[in-house]
Amino acid sequence: MHPEAVAALGIREWDAVSLTGSRTTSAVVGLAGPDTPAGGVLLDDVTLSNAGLRDGTEVVVAAVTVYGARSVTLSGSAASQALSPTTLRQALLGKVLTVGDAVSLLPRDLGPGTSTSEATAALASAVGISWTSELLTVTGVDPAGPVSVQPNSLVTWGNGATATSPAPAVTHVRPARIAIDELKGCEAQAAKLAE
Repeated sequence: MHPEAVAALGIREWDAVSLTGSRTTSAVVGLAGPDTPAGGVLLDDVTLSNAGLRDGTEVVVAAVTVYGARSVTLSGSAASQALSPTTLRQALLGKVLTVGDAVSLLPRDLGPGTSTSEATAALASAVGISWTSELLTVTGVDPAGPVSVQPNSLVTWGNGATATSPAPAVTHVRPARIAIDELKGCEAQAAKLAE
Protein backbone atom coordinates (compact mmCIF):
# COMPACT_ATOMS: atom_id res chain seq x y z
CA MET A 1 0.00 0.00 0.00
CA HIS A 2 1.03 3.60 -0.52
CA PRO A 3 2.72 5.05 2.62
CA GLU A 4 -0.01 7.73 2.91
CA ALA A 5 -2.74 5.05 2.99
CA VAL A 6 -0.82 3.08 5.63
CA ALA A 7 -0.50 6.25 7.76
CA ALA A 8 -4.20 7.07 7.27
CA LEU A 9 -5.12 3.64 8.68
CA GLY A 10 -2.97 4.31 11.75
CA ILE A 11 -0.77 1.27 11.14
CA ARG A 12 2.86 0.60 10.25
CA GLU A 13 4.54 -1.47 7.60
CA TRP A 14 4.27 -5.22 8.39
CA ASP A 15 1.03 -4.73 10.38
CA ALA A 16 -2.07 -6.52 9.09
CA VAL A 17 -5.20 -5.23 7.39
CA SER A 18 -8.53 -6.84 6.60
CA LEU A 19 -9.46 -6.94 2.93
CA THR A 20 -13.14 -7.24 2.04
CA GLY A 21 -14.32 -8.16 -1.42
CA SER A 22 -16.90 -10.91 -1.81
CA ARG A 23 -15.31 -12.42 1.32
CA THR A 24 -13.09 -11.01 4.06
CA THR A 25 -9.48 -12.04 4.51
CA SER A 26 -6.40 -10.47 6.09
CA ALA A 27 -2.87 -9.81 4.90
CA VAL A 28 0.39 -8.23 6.00
CA VAL A 29 1.05 -4.74 4.59
CA GLY A 30 4.22 -3.72 2.78
CA LEU A 31 4.94 -0.23 1.51
CA ALA A 32 4.43 0.28 -2.23
CA GLY A 33 6.73 2.37 -4.38
CA PRO A 34 6.14 6.07 -5.05
CA ASP A 35 4.60 5.33 -8.47
CA THR A 36 1.66 3.48 -6.84
CA PRO A 37 -1.47 5.65 -6.50
CA ALA A 38 -2.36 6.54 -2.89
CA GLY A 39 -5.75 4.80 -3.20
CA GLY A 40 -4.38 1.67 -4.83
CA VAL A 41 -3.63 -1.66 -3.16
CA LEU A 42 -1.33 -4.20 -4.77
CA LEU A 43 -2.34 -7.80 -3.99
CA ASP A 44 -0.78 -11.08 -5.05
CA ASP A 45 -2.91 -13.72 -6.82
CA VAL A 46 -3.56 -15.77 -3.68
CA THR A 47 -4.71 -12.74 -1.66
CA LEU A 48 -6.93 -11.58 -4.56
CA SER A 49 -8.55 -15.01 -4.60
CA ASN A 50 -8.91 -15.11 -0.80
CA ALA A 51 -10.78 -11.78 -0.88
CA GLY A 52 -12.92 -12.95 -3.80
CA LEU A 53 -11.65 -10.18 -6.07
CA ARG A 54 -10.55 -9.74 -9.66
CA ASP A 55 -7.73 -7.47 -10.73
CA GLY A 56 -8.90 -3.85 -10.89
CA THR A 57 -11.95 -4.23 -8.62
CA GLU A 58 -12.58 -2.27 -5.43
CA VAL A 59 -11.63 -3.62 -2.02
CA VAL A 60 -12.42 -2.32 1.46
CA VAL A 61 -9.25 -2.08 3.56
CA ALA A 62 -9.27 -1.64 7.35
CA ALA A 63 -6.82 -2.06 10.20
CA VAL A 64 -7.34 -5.37 12.00
CA THR A 65 -6.13 -6.92 15.23
CA VAL A 66 -4.27 -10.17 14.63
CA TYR A 67 -3.47 -12.60 17.43
CA GLY A 68 -0.70 -15.16 17.56
CA ALA A 69 -2.12 -18.54 16.56
CA ARG A 70 -2.31 -21.19 19.25
CA SER A 71 -3.21 -23.66 16.51
CA VAL A 72 -3.81 -23.77 12.77
CA THR A 73 -5.44 -26.70 10.94
CA LEU A 74 -4.85 -27.13 7.21
CA SER A 75 -5.87 -29.38 4.34
CA GLY A 76 -3.79 -30.04 1.25
CA SER A 77 -2.54 -32.58 -1.22
CA ALA A 78 -1.04 -35.90 -0.19
CA ALA A 79 2.41 -34.57 -1.16
CA SER A 80 2.11 -31.54 1.11
CA GLN A 81 0.79 -33.68 3.97
CA ALA A 82 4.15 -35.46 3.99
CA LEU A 83 5.62 -32.29 5.54
CA SER A 84 6.52 -32.41 9.19
CA PRO A 85 4.69 -29.95 11.45
CA THR A 86 8.01 -28.14 12.05
CA THR A 87 8.67 -27.59 8.34
CA LEU A 88 5.07 -26.57 7.76
CA ARG A 89 5.23 -24.05 10.61
CA GLN A 90 8.51 -22.62 9.22
CA ALA A 91 6.87 -22.11 5.81
CA LEU A 92 3.91 -20.29 7.36
CA LEU A 93 5.76 -18.16 9.95
CA GLY A 94 4.50 -14.59 10.03
CA LYS A 95 1.67 -15.20 7.57
CA VAL A 96 -1.78 -13.92 8.53
CA LEU A 97 -4.49 -16.56 8.09
CA THR A 98 -8.28 -16.70 8.22
CA VAL A 99 -10.44 -19.84 7.98
CA GLY A 100 -11.20 -20.55 4.32
CA ASP A 101 -8.05 -18.87 3.01
CA ALA A 102 -5.74 -20.54 0.54
CA VAL A 103 -2.12 -20.23 1.63
CA SER A 104 1.08 -20.84 -0.29
CA LEU A 105 4.00 -22.84 1.04
CA LEU A 106 6.31 -20.08 -0.19
CA PRO A 107 7.76 -18.66 3.04
CA ARG A 108 7.21 -14.98 3.73
CA ASP A 109 10.37 -13.42 2.39
CA LEU A 110 9.77 -9.78 3.29
CA GLY A 111 9.67 -8.08 6.65
CA PRO A 112 11.53 -8.45 9.92
CA GLY A 113 12.80 -11.87 10.98
CA THR A 114 12.08 -13.62 7.69
CA SER A 115 15.11 -15.78 6.98
CA THR A 116 13.69 -18.43 4.64
CA SER A 117 16.72 -20.52 3.69
CA GLU A 118 16.10 -23.28 6.27
CA ALA A 119 12.39 -23.57 5.40
CA THR A 120 13.09 -23.50 1.65
CA ALA A 121 15.63 -26.35 1.89
CA ALA A 122 13.26 -28.45 4.05
CA LEU A 123 10.32 -27.88 1.68
CA ALA A 124 12.34 -28.77 -1.40
CA SER A 125 13.62 -32.02 0.13
CA ALA A 126 10.21 -33.07 1.53
CA VAL A 127 7.86 -32.20 -1.35
CA GLY A 128 10.13 -31.73 -4.38
CA ILE A 129 9.84 -28.98 -6.96
CA SER A 130 6.03 -28.76 -6.66
CA TRP A 131 6.32 -27.06 -3.26
CA THR A 132 6.63 -23.66 -4.98
CA SER A 133 3.12 -23.91 -6.46
CA GLU A 134 1.42 -25.87 -3.66
CA LEU A 135 -1.65 -24.22 -2.07
CA LEU A 136 -3.14 -25.34 1.24
CA THR A 137 -6.55 -24.45 2.69
CA VAL A 138 -6.94 -23.11 6.22
CA THR A 139 -9.69 -25.18 7.85
CA GLY A 140 -9.36 -24.02 11.45
CA VAL A 141 -7.61 -21.45 13.63
CA ASP A 142 -7.45 -20.83 17.36
CA PRO A 143 -8.25 -18.19 18.48
CA ALA A 144 -11.00 -17.36 16.00
CA GLY A 145 -10.41 -14.54 13.57
CA PRO A 146 -7.25 -13.55 11.75
CA VAL A 147 -4.14 -15.12 13.29
CA SER A 148 -0.42 -15.00 12.62
CA VAL A 149 1.61 -18.20 12.65
CA GLN A 150 4.23 -17.98 15.41
CA PRO A 151 7.21 -20.19 16.34
CA ASN A 152 5.09 -21.82 19.07
CA SER A 153 1.89 -22.29 17.00
CA LEU A 154 0.61 -25.85 16.64
CA VAL A 155 0.18 -26.52 12.91
CA THR A 156 -1.67 -29.75 12.00
CA TRP A 157 -3.46 -31.45 9.13
CA GLY A 158 -7.20 -32.04 9.28
CA ASN A 159 -10.52 -30.89 7.94
CA GLY A 160 -11.30 -28.37 10.67
CA ALA A 161 -14.16 -30.41 12.12
CA THR A 162 -12.05 -33.17 13.59
CA ALA A 163 -8.40 -33.53 14.35
CA THR A 164 -6.19 -35.89 12.35
CA SER A 165 -6.41 -38.34 15.25
CA PRO A 166 -9.63 -38.72 17.20
CA ALA A 167 -9.90 -36.60 20.30
CA PRO A 168 -9.91 -38.56 23.54
CA ALA A 169 -13.33 -39.14 25.05
CA VAL A 170 -14.06 -36.81 27.93
CA THR A 171 -15.49 -38.53 30.98
CA HIS A 172 -16.93 -36.35 33.68
CA VAL A 173 -16.29 -37.82 37.12
CA ARG A 174 -18.18 -36.31 40.00
CA PRO A 175 -15.84 -35.77 42.96
CA ALA A 176 -16.65 -37.68 46.12
CA ARG A 177 -18.56 -35.65 48.70
CA ILE A 178 -16.66 -34.92 51.90
CA ALA A 179 -18.44 -34.24 55.14
CA ILE A 180 -17.43 -31.08 57.01
CA ASP A 181 -16.37 -33.10 60.06
CA GLU A 182 -13.80 -34.87 57.83
CA LEU A 183 -12.00 -31.55 57.12
CA LYS A 184 -9.65 -31.72 60.10
CA GLY A 185 -8.12 -28.34 60.94
CA CYS A 186 -10.41 -26.49 58.53
CA GLU A 187 -13.62 -26.45 60.56
CA ALA A 188 -13.74 -22.63 60.82
CA GLN A 189 -13.30 -22.15 57.07
CA ALA A 190 -15.83 -24.88 56.29
CA ALA A 191 -18.35 -23.27 58.65
CA LYS A 192 -17.81 -19.88 56.95
CA LEU A 193 -18.35 -21.44 53.52
CA ALA A 194 -21.46 -23.27 54.72
CA GLU A 195 -22.76 -19.97 56.13
